[in-house]
Amino acid sequence: MKITLICPTFYTPNGDLFRPAKAMMPPLSTIFLAGLVPPHHQVSVIDEAVQTVDFDAPVDVVGLTSTSINIRRGYEIADEYRRRGVKVIMGGIHASMLPGEALAHVDAVVEGEAEDSWPEVLRDIEQGTLRQSYRHPKRDSLAGLPCPRYDLVAADRYVKPLASHRLRHGHAEER
Repeated sequence: MKITLICPTFYTPNGDLFRPAKAMMPPLSTIFLAGLVPPHHQVSVIDEAVQTVDFDAPVDVVGLTSTSINIRRGYEIADEYRRRGVKVIMGGIHASMLPGEALAHVDAVVEGEAEDSWPEVLRDIEQGTLRQSYRHPKRDSLAGLPCPRYDLVAADRYVKPLASHRLRHGHAEER
């Protein structure tokens, strides 16, 4: 499966999409989830604040993260992918608080922390048994999870990514 994980940008008060020349740091939720994708799948991440969503790129599954500030744009992205027949999964605080609202735009909602739900969502998609809602108890620790996929980050789009670290192969290495 080809999987794209997207952190939508948001609309500014004048109605433009927020697009800084560079952002401070990549959204961690998408690269953490990318680290949980089994190696037999292809995964990419998009931080829409500094990258463009290419709706024509081939993809089977789109995962979106949501906050209240970016939900309008998130729903627009979800609607466009669903119109194209792509499975869309949404998580994040907004979708977790209003899953019924989110389900009007997506195929499934991950409520709460996604670290335990995401592998189950992917298995269910593979088996054709995707449910509308996934929820696991809150984790006390991220210990034992795979390393975030820093190698998927467009590092040149960020102001000094992770300070003096070089991003390569899912690990931050000292220079």
